[in-house]
Formats: sequence, C-alpha cells, structure tokens
Amino acid sequence: MSSKKILLVDDEIILLDVWSRALRREGHEVSAVENGQLALEALAREAFAVVFTDIHMPGMGGKELLELIKKSAQDVCVNVITGAASIADAIECMRLGACDYLQKPCELDELMVLARRCLRHHEERRERKSLYAAVTRYEELDRLRSEFVSNVSHELRTPLFSIQGAFDLLSDAFKNGGSPQNDRLAWVVRHNLERLTSIVNNILDFAKLEKGALKSSFQKVDLVILARETLEALSPLFSQKGVEMHSPAPNAAIGWLSADPGQLRQVLTNLAANAVKFTPAGGCVGVDINGKDQEIEMVVWDSGIGIAPENHQKVFERFYQVDGSLTREAGGSGIGLAIVKGIVQLHGGKIWVESALGQGSKFHVLLPRQQGAGEKKGGLL
Repeated sequence: MSSKKILLVDDEIILLDVWSRALRREGHEVSAVENGQLALEALAREAFAVVFTDIHMPGMGGKELLELIKKSAQDVCVNVITGAASIADAIECMRLGACDYLQKPCELDELMVLARRCLRHHEERRERKSLYAAVTRYEELDRLRSEFVSNVSHELRTPLFSIQGAFDLLSDAFKNGGSPQNDRLAWVVRHNLERLTSIVNNILDFAKLEKGALKSSFQKVDLVILARETLEALSPLFSQKGVEMHSPAPNAAIGWLSADPGQLRQVLTNLAANAVKFTPAGGCVGVDINGKDQEIEMVVWDSGIGIAPENHQKVFERFYQVDGSLTREAGGSGIGLAIVKGIVQLHGGKIWVESALGQGSKFHVLLPRQQGAGEKKGGLL
C-alpha cells in the first residue's frame, strides 16, 4: 500500500476535478471523494499520506473527519479548507491536530506547496518512527544479551569453584607420587582453570559496568608500588612467553593518587597481560609512570605487533578483536580493554593508544590525583 497518496474531500465537484488534475500533473497519486463518510471508507481501504478536507460539507464535516482520523491513530497529515468566514473553525481544527489550513478560494500553487511539504513531513515522520522502532528493538536485544551474559557467567562461576576445589584436593593427594606426565597434565588443568575463571570474572565485571553497578572504594594508593606488584604477579606469564619485563623505578614522590586499588590492579593486569600476549618472544613490555600536580599518567608499552591507526578507537569497544587469527592464538574474550576503559572513566580519567603495525603499542592512562566529592557511577560510554 502506497504511503504517498493524497485524498481530497470536498462537496464541490468542480474544485475536486481542478485540484485532482493539478496534483496529478505534479506526479502525485490522488483520490477524490465528496463527503466525510466516503473519506472514511477510502481511508479504511488504503493508506494515504495527506488529506485535504473542506470543513463544511453535508453530513460529516471536516472537523468530525479530522477527529475520527486522529482517534484511529492513522499516520496521516490532515489539512482543512475553509471559507473566509470560518477562520475560527480552521484554528480550532489546528488545535485538534490538523497540520495546516487553506482558505477558499486558494491558488493552485499554494495547494501544491502545501502538498509537497506535507508529503515530505510525512516521510520524515515515518523514517523517525522506523528508526525509533529499530533503536527500541536494539536496546531490548542489548538488554536481553546483557542479562543472558550475566546469568550465564553467574551459573559458570559456581561449578568453576567446585572444580577448582576438587582439583586442589587431588593435587595435594598426588603431590608426592606424581610422574612428570601427571605434573604436566596438572599444570595444563590449573592453567586453563585460571584462564576460564579470569574470563568469567571479566564478563561479570563488564556486566556490572554496563548496568552502572560497579562501585569504587577510593583510598590513597601508590601507583608505582601497585604497578611493580602487579607486574611481579604476572612474572610467570612473562617467563612463559619469553618477554622481558620493565617495571617503573621506585619513586614515592610521583605515584600517589586517590583510587580503588583493586580496580587499578585490574586495569594494569589487563593492559600488561594483553601486551605480553601480542609481543613475540624476545620482546619487551613495561610500565612508565609520570606525575603531575593534578594528574598522574601511566603508560603500558610493548614492542609487539602493534595496532593499525584505524583500529585505535575500536580496540576499546566491547567484544571487538582486531585480528581473529591472532586473538584465537592468544586467547581472550574481547572485553578486557572495554573493562579497562570503563574503570578508567569510573575514576574520572582518560585512556588512549599510540601504535603502528610492527612498531609496538603505548596505552596511556591519565588519572586525576584527587576524586570529586561523592561516589562516581559506573558505566561504559
């Protein structure tokens, strides 16, 4: 059914004929009827974008027709036509929802201009409604996805704890009589349990960030000490990949700020572990910290494969992975950097990357030394 048709309603047959011919010459689809009842029947049969109706007609007049169209919630642009003595009626119809009015006798050019304007507005209104419906569907799907991810992650966490506990008991039982092969298998199981637990925890944190449910407990933190401790905890990963570690030099004068130590540790862990994953053996990963009066900047750098400039913003998007083959080899869920960005924003900071393919990467994190009054809300922007 066409959404660009025009319906003319008037009891003056000659006017209907003149207006219909003029509009058809402009390329419009036009139907013409002589009273309000016939107009309702036409509207019930097919869709019209625009209606021009005389206010005073035998039987059902234009005002009653307008009210019935509005009650039916049809997406139609209604214009009324009135004589000079009935301007007050036209104004009343505008109050009831008419788009505009024409005064008899009207010029054909005036009719054409109003028809074109109404058709354009009708199409724009349809496009806005279509876009709004699409956005609403997307938001609902996004909400359902977030709930599904959160629920599944919670369901996974319970059996993971049980498996971890059972594995620890088995490891203790066979600790003294294990063979090299069993030790190797135990290492594989433990490594993958830790990896799976990390992924589940990341997904849960990400779900909290999306809902604005992740809260920070701010306290005085020495970022230099925290960075050195975090890198030391990751030393097995560095050794396994054959990557050299560069920790920031101890400097009590530059490292302090107000922050959530657990969340900052997560930022450092995600950035450093990500750097190690994408740095070949023999490369380097390090952390530099520079203090300013009101801010402190942390740079996590590597000599790895680098990131193309067109992907610098995309890497912080949820579930985005630059290269499928590389990420499958290195592992990960594609939300680590999204979590990092969310935590940095939660602290009132900024994060960006400098990188080029084959030239390594530098992730800059700029944080305020002092937090504003009150608790900040979480969320991904």
